[in-house]
Amino acid sequence: MTVKKSKLICLCNGVSEKEILSVLKRGARDLEKVQKFTRASAGCGRCKSEIEAIINNYCSSKAPDLQQNINF
Repeated sequence: MTVKKSKLICLCNGVSEKEILSVLKRGARDLEKVQKFTRASAGCGRCKSEIEAIINNYCSSKAPDLQQNINF
């Protein structure tokens, strides 16, 4: 069995792409919410554009689930 490693996106805070996608699956839809729950891009900010690209790709590939709501 092989374990799929997740790409490390935020080096400052050790946040992986898998962690970002997990927060997106729970309802986060913008950088501010991803930062709040993962601390990604809250250090030097160098990964901000990559995180925004992940958010945009995720949101454009998923139909909105109007039944799911997450409190922030």
